[in-house]
Amino acid sequence: MILLALYTVDLVLKQEGKAQYHFYILDDDSIGHLMGEALGRIFEPGLLKYAFIAVDEAKLVYRFTAAKKFKIRDDRVKQLRINSWGREYILESKLLDTQRDIFEALHSYFTQYFRIHQPVYANVCAILLSEINNQSAEQIQSLNNLLDIKLLS
Repeated sequence: MILLALYTVDLVLKQEGKAQYHFYILDDDSIGHLMGEALGRIFEPGLLKYAFIAVDEAKLVYRFTAAKKFKIRDDRVKQLRINSWGREYILESKLLDTQRDIFEALHSYFTQYFRIHQPVYANVCAILLSEINNQSAEQIQSLNNLLDIKLLS
């Protein structure tokens, strides 16, 4: 599910936001929120954290402490995104077919969420593609505070 959720965010940003860049998602909580809302489930935090660690250790995602340039003071906060190995795993395992209901729920939810919040996403993406300094880091934090599914670069 985590891989499909990360894949979905990347796909929707490309389809709806016309993004050429693979943005990072700010923290596991953003993906936990997406999965919870889209699938109507509550995930036990400890189990979810273990699952994030497992996909990271399998080298299917990039997941690391949020970059210092974003001025996030909590070193437990991660930034993550699916990598090419994760995309390959999804295709080779035919997850888009075998887990179609889950993928469609994730895709439908995030597409609608993105469309509602498109102006905020457009602003945060534009800032993330520029040089990050103290002022832009504050702008990114302010914009991400308006979103449940937050982005970094």
